[in-house]
Amino acid sequence: MKTVVTVGERYQVIIPEDIREKLGIKPGDELVVSERNGLIIMRKATRKDLLKLAGCWQGYPADVGAFLSELRKVWSTWKA
Repeated sequence: MKTVVTVGERYQVIIPEDIREKLGIKPGDELVVSERNGLIIMRKATRKDLLKLAGCWQGYPADVGAFLSELRKVWSTWKA
């Protein structure tokens, strides 16, 4: 099923209700957005996707123990 949505002033789009329900997308969920051959692709982020970002966290402690402590704080805020 194809649905046309409108891009808002802040470049936001509304994901149609039937798609949100089918994929279990809820407010606060994170989506991975990419482009492939002129298509915009969105999918629910997984913990694995989010962990890929760990290498680009600048400003975190150089001490591994301190870094892991900070990382555990972040992880504790994620939904199970």
